[in-house]
Amino acid sequence: MATMTTRRAAIYARISLDKQEEAGVKRQIHLATKQADADEAEVVATYVDNNVSAFSGEYRPEYNKLIHSIENREVDVVYVYALDRLTRRTKDTLALFELCEKYNVTVKANRGYNIDPSDPASRLTIVILGLIAEQESIDRAARIRAAYEDRARTGRPKTGGRRMFGYDTDAVTIIDEEAQAILDAAAMVIAGKTLRETVRDVFDARGLTATSGRPMTAPTLRDILLNPRVRGLSTFNPTDPETGHRLVKDRRIIGKGNWPAVIDEATGEKLDAILRDPARRRSHSGNAPRHFLASVLTCTCGAPMYARNRRSKNGKPRRYYTCKRSEPGGTHVSIGAEVDNLIEAAILKRMEQPDAVAVIQKALTPEDDTLTEQLQNLTGQKNALLAKREQIEDAALNEDIDMSTFVRMSKKVEAQISGLDEDMRELTTNLDADPLAVELADGPDFAEWWGGASVEDKRRLTRLMMDIHIQPGRLGAKVFDPQRVKISWKQ
Repeated sequence: MATMTTRRAAIYARISLDKQEEAGVKRQIHLATKQADADEAEVVATYVDNNVSAFSGEYRPEYNKLIHSIENREVDVVYVYALDRLTRRTKDTLALFELCEKYNVTVKANRGYNIDPSDPASRLTIVILGLIAEQESIDRAARIRAAYEDRARTGRPKTGGRRMFGYDTDAVTIIDEEAQAILDAAAMVIAGKTLRETVRDVFDARGLTATSGRPMTAPTLRDILLNPRVRGLSTFNPTDPETGHRLVKDRRIIGKGNWPAVIDEATGEKLDAILRDPARRRSHSGNAPRHFLASVLTCTCGAPMYARNRRSKNGKPRRYYTCKRSEPGGTHVSIGAEVDNLIEAAILKRMEQPDAVAVIQKALTPEDDTLTEQLQNLTGQKNALLAKREQIEDAALNEDIDMSTFVRMSKKVEAQISGLDEDMRELTTNLDADPLAVELADGPDFAEWWGGASVEDKRRLTRLMMDIHIQPGRLGAKVFDPQRVKISWKQ
């Protein structure tokens, strides 16, 4: 008498919106296991995709493993709580049915209908069920989007998920220490400090981290300073119809929010002008700059020089400066790191002169006391025009205006923006205005200031004071030659 072969079973569980995700998954697995025991099937694998949507098309690693196990003929039956745990889109349901039909695999659900390739009516049934599940997902997504839009339109704060830096979990109560850090960071950025410097001097110095618990970074700080929520503005991120995702780049400002702002409107406009400037180099991951003469020294070929390291005969690293030698056939030179001390000594000696601070302050500070106010006014006008340009583009995309009107209005706005840019260029021509004026205005002890200054500030001041050209040296020379360093002081 032939013995019946035990059927190999796999269990799949998934939940996406339940607040008790883990408990929901455990319940699904428990019910599926009981059903497999009743059928005397041997459970050979359990696959769980927790907190992942089957409708959005989001990648589900465990579901993919299940599909591979079916294709490899490792299972005969799949147990699930309901078919919509596996798929919620009709095309995915049909693909699963055809896969089961090809490999003679049955899907048994604890609730609702099964997939049985041997049943002629099974295909029709699951197609109908798939359409229903898909429509339910579409309706639910529409309800969620409508709720998001209603929240933004009525100015209610966004709660849930990770809290906004500067605010408590209710998204309304301001955390004083974090809010002050945001204000101090904004002031430093407006004064000309880099984001990396600001993170170090404000957040690292005070032991403040991002709300994720990780150390604050320059990109994260940039996002905070540009986020309309810290300015008390209500926003909405529409869903991309192609990807189904809501992206920050598509964020729209709806209006005033019902929570206090940390950054005022004027400060926000200044930050926008600085941080959204296309000419501004974004902060990149990697090591912070360590050598103030990197990119300041100029090679004989005319290119900037950067710090490099090489091993000496005793195995110790030896630092030197060289250009990238990108000019084929050009005359290139290198020079030892001793040049750091030489330039530092030259700067300190120059700053000991009675007129040194006054000369630096004159170079740093515009002669026209109204320049700052004029620049701020022009920047505000430009930001308003940029916002107007976005409104025109949105109107064209929504077909609220025809293309000829869009072209005419765009040209007018672009001409006004170009005029403002030209006005700003004329105001700043030949003026080496620099935020270092803020720190040097009261004439601090320069040697003390230099000892505590950042690499970026040292580099900025060095560029302001001098041009440094490195001349060719004697062939084969191993000793640092200060005569090769040509300093041209700026007046």
